[in-house]
Amino acid sequence: MNDYRLLKKRDGQLWKNCGTFYSKNFEEAKKEFAETIFNDLLNGVHGDNYCYLTVEEDGVEEDGIYYNGELEFSNTDLENGVDGYSNDVYRWKLQNFYNVKIDLKNEDSLFADNENEAIIEAKECYDTDNVILISKG
Repeated sequence: MNDYRLLKKRDGQLWKNCGTFYSKNFEEAKKEFAETIFNDLLNGVHGDNYCYLTVEEDGVEEDGIYYNGELEFSNTDLENGVDGYSNDVYRWKLQNFYNVKIDLKNEDSLFADNENEAIIEAKECYDTDNVILISKG
């Protein structure tokens, strides 16, 4: 099991750590994140104008949560998982962790959006160009 970091920001502001998901892999963390969003929308955390509609009962084009007639979060998103979500002026993103080796002797783990960003961040943190990506979460 591993920790996957959840970041949040408001438009015009910097990303801030707002939690973690403890999961066996990144795909599972994405599904847990999607489930959290889905439940928050249904439970009114982001307002009470959200409702669950289905193709069969409501005649919409896709099952999911709707806001003012527009699909906000689909059942497909819930089933497949998501690594990001935005609502009004807020954005959330789930970050994977990457294991790197520095100067062929030290190892470290860090959170990043992708492999290239992980390598760049490790180079900057350790002030060296000798960084190797070992694995990702």
